[in-house]
Amino acid sequence: MDVYPFVITDWQNENLAGVKTSKGNVFDTTKSLFLNDTQRYITNYESADSLNNNRPFVNNCFIQTLTTPKPILSVGESGNLTGAAPTGTLAAFNQFYKERRLNNSFLVTEGPINYQAKTGNVDAFQTTSMLNTPFFINALQDGINKDRNNTNTTPYVLPAYLFLNSLPLATLREKYKSYVTSNGKTSEESLDYIFASLNKTIEKIK
Repeated sequence: MDVYPFVITDWQNENLAGVKTSKGNVFDTTKSLFLNDTQRYITNYESADSLNNNRPFVNNCFIQTLTTPKPILSVGESGNLTGAAPTGTLAAFNQFYKERRLNNSFLVTEGPINYQAKTGNVDAFQTTSMLNTPFFINALQDGINKDRNNTNTTPYVLPAYLFLNSLPLATLREKYKSYVTSNGKTSEESLDYIFASLNKTIEKIK
């Protein structure tokens, strides 16, 4: 991993996230690796309490929900967000999706989606999750049947694969990010490429 293909400039330009707008050496790790003066080892966190710094996430849609937990809201008849069952009007459902998107009130497996070619009356901007798709449900049911019938030693590999791929985790081609919450809003800062950090001798990575 420390040579091919990351050292090839053409490959970098075509495959590394944001490389064309980035400045400096793609192997730079000055923003993501630190020396722990107490324990005397290289690490990618300065403090164990820094939960949102130097994280391998691709977005911050769920960060605010984790830092300021909120109940899972549903839509009431008045069109406002309430704890009532979703029995409201079309405007209420649209308001529900709008509030989740504007406030980044997503769970870790959720994210916004834009149904550009949708039909129906609900707004195109909605919320989606792999756990709420036929792909995951069918894979889970298939795993349950295999488990009950004892026809497979690893019956839940497929739903586990779908679940892991639904998490907002970055690949080696992307950068670590830090998320700072101020005045109820969370902003992100791109740091160094993940592959560059893993290339170097690291005794402990959190």
